[in-house]
Amino acid sequence: MAWRKIYPADVAFKLRQIRGHGNIWVVELSICYDGGVWNYGCSIFECRDDKVARETIYFAAGWEAPAWRASWRAAWPDEPGGERTS
Repeated sequence: MAWRKIYPADVAFKLRQIRGHGNIWVVELSICYDGGVWNYGCSIFECRDDKVARETIYFAAGWEAPAWRASWRAAWPDEPGGERTS
């Protein structure tokens, strides 16, 4: 919590999906730093005694899908449908 309180950027996010079981939970999200472009993100939570013991965060910019698989690509984080809920 202390780390989040002093983080120097303004962070916005949209939850896309949460799944897990027991002590391991994964959150898929879209994330934006300081009003910039939206990126894809993933947080992995390892819990112990009903508290978060470790969080690992990954994020990356999206890229255009090649033509051969474009019909299967996910919605960009900032376009309609980008907030997946299931």
